[in-house]
Amino acid sequence: MHGLVHLQNRLLSEMVGLKDIQSGNAGRGVSGIKYRLRRKKVLLILDNVDTLEQLEILVGGLDWFGPGSRVIITSRDKHLLAFHGFERRYEVQELNHVDALELLSHRVFKQGIVDPNYTELLSRVVTYASGIPLALEVIGSNLSGKSVDQWKHTLDRFERNPPNNIQNILQISFDDLDQEEKNVFLDITCCFKGYELTDVVDILRARYGQDMKNHIEVLIDKSLIHISLDGKVTPRPLIENMGKKIVIDESPSDPGRRSRLWFREDIVQVLKNNKGTSNIEIIHLDSSLIENEEAIEWDGEDSEEMPNLRILIIRKCHFSKAPKYLPNSLKVLEWWRYPSEELPSDFDSKKLVICKLPNMGFMSPDLTEFLQGFAISFGRL
Repeated sequence: MHGLVHLQNRLLSEMVGLKDIQSGNAGRGVSGIKYRLRRKKVLLILDNVDTLEQLEILVGGLDWFGPGSRVIITSRDKHLLAFHGFERRYEVQELNHVDALELLSHRVFKQGIVDPNYTELLSRVVTYASGIPLALEVIGSNLSGKSVDQWKHTLDRFERNPPNNIQNILQISFDDLDQEEKNVFLDITCCFKGYELTDVVDILRARYGQDMKNHIEVLIDKSLIHISLDGKVTPRPLIENMGKKIVIDESPSDPGRRSRLWFREDIVQVLKNNKGTSNIEIIHLDSSLIENEEAIEWDGEDSEEMPNLRILIIRKCHFSKAPKYLPNSLKVLEWWRYPSEELPSDFDSKKLVICKLPNMGFMSPDLTEFLQGFAISFGRL
């Protein structure tokens, strides 16, 4: 691959109309750009900038170019542009619903004439694609000429497993994160979508033992997550699915070997069959959309096999009985309608930071006293 010096040479060659300019090193390249272009009116477009060094050696200052020059830079990182001092920044918005439908319809149907049988499915595609033109193009090309049933099957498959050409592009921003930022991103996309930002901050602080607000800000700056007007964390559907696929790919056939579990069937399989492993760090189970669900059986015998389980959140799920054991590694325990008046007798809670046991009904005096040690611990939801 060509380096930054090559880009400097190419910039000079095209701007001054000379071939085979060779500056030799970045420092001489900077001097050459400033000397040769300082009186020229230029239009310079730098696409997909991801490091400060790229900006410093290609557009170190506006005085490098002549009056009336325009420099346009695209980047996934808002902070990068702000740090370099660009005062006018514009965030490219996703296509609105109407424009996204128009683009998709022209991609799928000849002359853009929509078959009424596909109206609801078109809206489903637009929602899934999050207004991203590339996603609409790729998905549209996969759906063109297919029947309604084939559309449904294809969309079901994409929602479980995004197309590689979309996944690979979306994952560029993820790959640029450091390891702690990656962990926070996967925690949010897999388990905490729709949570209040303040709750996410509290949970992550408990999990990692430090304030993770800066990490969240990085994810916002890179447009990997968004905060809604009502203060909820809302990653786009495609971004959410990308994060979930990264975790699923840790162990495609054995959910017990993944770091995070959120899918009901996977969790039931792991708990019921005592298939927990040291890989599991978060279990987040919410069956609020499932009616007449069967009681889940978990005796907790596999708790010793999950020594790295930090967060256990169970909401609106019916368990036949409470587990005999809970991992002593837990830092966050939230269990709606916990099916016992006592926690396991040998559960060591000294690592526990957040404990919420709402809608329990009767609690023993010992458990009541225990929960009073937490700022928010029990009540009616």
